[in-house]
Amino acid sequence: MTQTKTIGNKLAKYLEARGIDLEAAQKAGLYSAKRIDRGLTPDPNGEFVVLPYAKGEKYRNLETGDWFQTAGGNKTMFLRDLCEGCEQIIITEGEFDALAAMTAGFSGVMSIPEGAPSETGKKAYPALDDAANILAAAERIILAVDNDGPGSALFEDLVRVIGKAKCQFVEYPAGCKDLNDVLLKHGEDAVHSVITGAKLVPVSGLYKPDEVPDLGLGRVHKAYLGDEFDRHIGLCKKQISVWTGYANMGKSQLVKNVLMNLAKQGENIAVCAFEDDISRNYKLDMLKIHTGEHETRVRPDQREEFEKLYQERFVFISNDETDELPTMPWLLERIEIAANRYRSDFVVIDPWTEIIKDRRENVIDHIERGLNELKAAARFYNIHIMVVAHPRKPTVDGSDAKVPTGYDISGSAHFANKAFNGITLHRTAHEDVVSITVWKTKRQEMGRNGTFYMRYDPLCGRLRSIDSRNVEALFAA
Repeated sequence: MTQTKTIGNKLAKYLEARGIDLEAAQKAGLYSAKRIDRGLTPDPNGEFVVLPYAKGEKYRNLETGDWFQTAGGNKTMFLRDLCEGCEQIIITEGEFDALAAMTAGFSGVMSIPEGAPSETGKKAYPALDDAANILAAAERIILAVDNDGPGSALFEDLVRVIGKAKCQFVEYPAGCKDLNDVLLKHGEDAVHSVITGAKLVPVSGLYKPDEVPDLGLGRVHKAYLGDEFDRHIGLCKKQISVWTGYANMGKSQLVKNVLMNLAKQGENIAVCAFEDDISRNYKLDMLKIHTGEHETRVRPDQREEFEKLYQERFVFISNDETDELPTMPWLLERIEIAANRYRSDFVVIDPWTEIIKDRRENVIDHIERGLNELKAAARFYNIHIMVVAHPRKPTVDGSDAKVPTGYDISGSAHFANKAFNGITLHRTAHEDVVSITVWKTKRQEMGRNGTFYMRYDPLCGRLRSIDSRNVEALFAA
């Protein structure tokens, strides 16, 4: 005989300890259950709490605290169906935060089953996609996520997916991490005040003083290509960098070294390499950089490890198959898809000169508009965009040529003015030694301007750190 789905004494005491109102829990469909051979069955004396979703269920053992869920379930928002037709919807990070809001008298509450990411842009949210129509119909969406690093990353993801226009954010009392924490420490009235005091997410750079979120600089990403490289060069999301150097000196090879090391750290990479054979040469270069070996010496296990990383972390932007002209709108569309579909963190455009300008524009206007659009895309999609650009041809060939900066790049000084990082690779008089000159760093936390040296290994394409003092002594000899 099937048991009625009810809240037993054990679960009632657990909810009381969490500050959750019994009526709110019943409205959310919670019930007690016990374990049987085939899973769980409703039982008022059971040691499990069941949280029903539109697809599947989530369970918690009240004695051990362990969570588990129905296989293939939880691709919907918790309490999604209770939000149908609501003008205001509150989105929380956890189920008990949603129940805390209901305890304080709010309806139209749902929570993210996937939880928060470690860093913004790293996760997909199928449950959010499932609730898209419900969210689109709401007038206001209050984001009551956790007050911590992952919660901040989730907040940025939700704002990007839902849109700033209808999103609001909450502020918690000091020492509180989430709504359930507020409920336990300060009571229902405090939860009510937190939610009713939600503020609009700032839009288009227009803020009231008390609405400005502390976004800060964000994480400074290091390529770990040696102490001097990391001392001088750090890359941040929401920014663009410019990489230059004369033809055939190795600036693209430097960028490949940076990208491979970022991929090894778990970053997702989108590559727009117009001048490379991405099906063969580019992949071979990255294999050699990854292993530190010539392709003839790569072991099968090394190749297998590389293939897994390459497939998992890289995506390519190319017009080879379609023969479409790579205009700026064409490129921006693919950057958007790379950021949203493939969660790309870093995008490289190599080289800039392959982007077709609008015939109605002159070169300088094309560069200014294009770089402004790339900066806007970097901010909106929370990515870093690396732009590789050729300088004007030098009057003297080889290592005697002047080391170019952003002001020497063909077409415009905008490359120097718009960049957050500006880097030049230049060959020295010693064939395997290159100089890296950092001619612009927007913030000191990202590195410092100056010149250092690296040694190029032609067998594997790696650039290796060397002590610049030794190089300077070599030049003086």
